[in-house]
Amino acid sequence: MFQKIIKNVDGIYTSEEFDDSTNLVKSFYKYHPFPNYQGKENKAKLIELRNKNLFLKNIIDDIGFGKNVIEIGSGTSQLSNLIAATSNNQVVAFDATYESLIMGKKFAKENNIDNCTFVQGDISKINTIFIEEKFDFIICSGVLHHTAEPYKNFVNILKLLKDQGTVVLGLYNSYGRIYSKIVKLLYKIFGKKILKYLDPVYSKMKISNEQKLSWVNDQYHHPIESCHSLREVLNWFKINEIIPINTIPPIDKKYLSNKNFISNFNNLIVEIGMNFSSLGKDGGLFIVTGKKCKKE
Repeated sequence: MFQKIIKNVDGIYTSEEFDDSTNLVKSFYKYHPFPNYQGKENKAKLIELRNKNLFLKNIIDDIGFGKNVIEIGSGTSQLSNLIAATSNNQVVAFDATYESLIMGKKFAKENNIDNCTFVQGDISKINTIFIEEKFDFIICSGVLHHTAEPYKNFVNILKLLKDQGTVVLGLYNSYGRIYSKIVKLLYKIFGKKILKYLDPVYSKMKISNEQKLSWVNDQYHHPIESCHSLREVLNWFKINEIIPINTIPPIDKKYLSNKNFISNFNNLIVEIGMNFSSLGKDGGLFIVTGKKCKKE
């Protein structure tokens, strides 16, 4: 799996090579790992979550069985553990923060999940850590917009993807995050009390205090953040021979493959519309899934 030998500490493989921006993010998540656990989860609870969440269910169905899967920026690795727990796929949970990964590793051990490997490393150096074209499925959601060079790191992770492999990319949307940016501004003025009325994720009583704190830090205090339009990401895909398959929020395929005025206008309306749905109030994250198809 690895291109070079890396240390194994407490069941976490680590390369111990990080640039300055990654060290900044790593330190940020050290004390408030994201998304954190409620403290009562087990494998059955994760499976129950999958059944209730259409996005999770669709990802797992798309992956299938017998694949090599990597979640890049796994945080506390709930998704990686879920994929591993419900399939025979070989899963890698990759993140920069040791404290996040150790929580995921602890959960895997307690729930007898033995087909998930936990690796600490820098996303900017990821193609020097793993063998190229190793993975059938790459998930990188909510990650690249917290790096110093999102597009360069996107190119890096694609080197790990097999031909005909699938990449799931989630980024803050330039237009879909307008609501969150307004809440962020009001939060800085009025403090945490405003979140009870404007942030539905924070106001949910079902999440633990630790999860609330992790959410607030991730949404309103992160030291590195950027936003990206669908048009920009589709251009990334085109340059790197990735064919777009679908998106969340959903966009008709005829608008994904064209760059005419009608397509751009339709996509912009969908992106702006995120602010009036749960997607916009949940951080403004949009997701594009694509398949790697090399030209002969």
